[in-house]
Amino acid sequence: MGRKPAKTQQERLEATLENYLQWLCVEWGFCGATDASPVNLARDRWSADEFAQEVLRAEGISELETEYRKQIREEFVRRFGPSLSVSDFD
Repeated sequence: MGRKPAKTQQERLEATLENYLQWLCVEWGFCGATDASPVNLARDRWSADEFAQEVLRAEGISELETEYRKQIREEFVRRFGPSLSVSDFD
């Protein structure tokens, strides 16, 4: 049985970001480190830079500026623009 369709703006935002996280895992191997807490999607707005930083934190990568961060940030911007928020899901 599949997942229920997202209904609230927050649920749609989180579902969109979960899909992106799944893509990052499958395509680039960013699946979250076992010793780090998972990406916390419970925010109402993400900038490309904040999201990239959160993904790397969940990976256990502590360097602030890495090529990975740049790649994640650029892919976020390509998909969603410079930021994504609940207001984008009116």
